[in-house]
Amino acid sequence: NSIITSIDIIISRQKSSLLTIQSPVMSLRIISLLNSPPVVAIAGVATMAGLPFLDAALTSSASLSVLKTLNVAAFATNVAAVSVPGRLDGQQDTEMRKGSLNPTKPNAGKPSEESALLDESTTSAYSLDRSRTLINPSGWAFAIWGPIYLGEAVFVAAQLFASDASSIATLLPAVTAPFVAANVFQSLWCASFRPSYGVGWKKYVSVAMLAGTAYSLSLVHAGGCALMA
Repeated sequence: NSIITSIDIIISRQKSSLLTIQSPVMSLRIISLLNSPPVVAIAGVATMAGLPFLDAALTSSASLSVLKTLNVAAFATNVAAVSVPGRLDGQQDTEMRKGSLNPTKPNAGKPSEESALLDESTTSAYSLDRSRTLINPSGWAFAIWGPIYLGEAVFVAAQLFASDASSIATLLPAVTAPFVAANVFQSLWCASFRPSYGVGWKKYVSVAMLAGTAYSLSLVHAGGCALMA
């Protein structure tokens, strides 16, 4: 009986280890299946259309605790979205580090295993033919997101621990709605800046989400400047 019990314990541990290994892969596949271009596009339109109503609701009756919670939740969603691998900028960086995008090498343009897992419907995210565009930004150009996320993180931390009488607290009613919208648009951009969006109208979804991000952040800046003046 003791031997059988030991064998059962070993088998259960092996099953648990196998599930632990498979769970991240299954999570990536589920995220990939849920990432539908029409759904992302509709979410972007809904965010833009609902921004004035959200702003009116938050500026009129929302408490500071609600505003702080919304800002934290929106930024946390944004960070979770940007951490999902498979975006074009992440794939380009990975392939460039491997030398796969070097035209002088025989494997140039060959997608990585990660690319194949996340975007099985595409062949090569950065083939030589696909790279022949009038404007093709270098990988380092996407480093601009570093200061953007750093600034957002500083704002979220500062407003979370700010007292009700602080100057930051007086800004929250005016900037929370556009800040939440900006983080939603950034999350949708992370979802749409992928190889599966490279055909037809889908290629413009990421551009629209980027424009929504810029517009929302401009409202945050304008609201802050108006109150500080």
